[in-house]
Amino acid sequence: MGKIGRCVPKDKPEPKKPDHSTSDMEKFLHKKPATGSLAAAKMVLEDQEGWSQHAEEEDGSTIDSAEGQADSIAAPISRHFLQQALTEALSPLIQELKEIKADIRQIGHRVETLEHNQAAILPYIKAVSDNTAAFIDSLDNAYTMLEDQENRSRRKNLRIRGLSENVAAEALADTAIAIFGSLLGPDRAEEVQIERIHRALRPRPKDSENPRDVICGLLRYVDTAAIMTAARNKKEITFEGANISLYQDLAPSTLNKRRALRPLTDHLRYAKVPYKWLFPFGLTFAVGGRRCVIRIPSDLQAAWELLQTTPLDIPSWLPSAGLGSPLPELPEVQRWSLAPQRKKTASKLRDT
Repeated sequence: MGKIGRCVPKDKPEPKKPDHSTSDMEKFLHKKPATGSLAAAKMVLEDQEGWSQHAEEEDGSTIDSAEGQADSIAAPISRHFLQQALTEALSPLIQELKEIKADIRQIGHRVETLEHNQAAILPYIKAVSDNTAAFIDSLDNAYTMLEDQENRSRRKNLRIRGLSENVAAEALADTAIAIFGSLLGPDRAEEVQIERIHRALRPRPKDSENPRDVICGLLRYVDTAAIMTAARNKKEITFEGANISLYQDLAPSTLNKRRALRPLTDHLRYAKVPYKWLFPFGLTFAVGGRRCVIRIPSDLQAAWELLQTTPLDIPSWLPSAGLGSPLPELPEVQRWSLAPQRKKTASKLRDT
């Protein structure tokens, strides 16, 4: 009997076993590597190793920096670190503040020096102002004296106003004697002696304008005074149909002063208060038994108070008014009230 075994189908062939011959093994064991392929593979491997090493280094540095930041953030801030940081941050400001303090200290010293110099100059300025006011008063007095001398040299003269320009220069003396005769009488008029007579020294006016005044210089002041008294007592003087007025021959400066006081004289005439002109220049009147004398503009206040009326705007008639007004008074109270405060401020700046 035979052994029982697997049934092998007859139609399936059996697998062939590999045939490893001696020649194939020797070829595999003693196979020579290709030179080009090995060199290329070696370069690829070196590049990969270098890249991996560079990546590891970068990763290491990144990790180290991150760890350093984490350590710095996590570490507590010390007092010394804060003090050092603040010192570095504030050092420019401290330097600038030192420079500002030095400048302020210097300014305080300069202000104190200026105040000292100002205190030394103030008495000198006051003395100059007082001397200037005294010089102005002396100049006004000198002008007043010159004006009085000029008026004294004219005190014998008369001004005849309203005489027609048709009267010739040769007939002026006879015409003046005729006018004086209407005031004093024919016999008294014949005693009047005329030294000179002429028209006012200005161009001949047109027919539509007022005629020039006739200036008549008499030999004796007694005749002049008598004629002026008779002219004041007579309300109207006429000659050949023309109204004639007689005035004193005064200096131009005196006439300007009288024009300046015209508002006051108009008020006196309206109130029927008699007044009188003075020489040297002045005006006097009396109200209620009280007499007022006006010589300078400062006397006007008393005049308005005596008349019990509102003061009127009257320009100054002093000759020096055209040369410049006096210096104003120095506000010493305001200056010295601020000086102690400035000194305290300067001392505080020096202390800082």
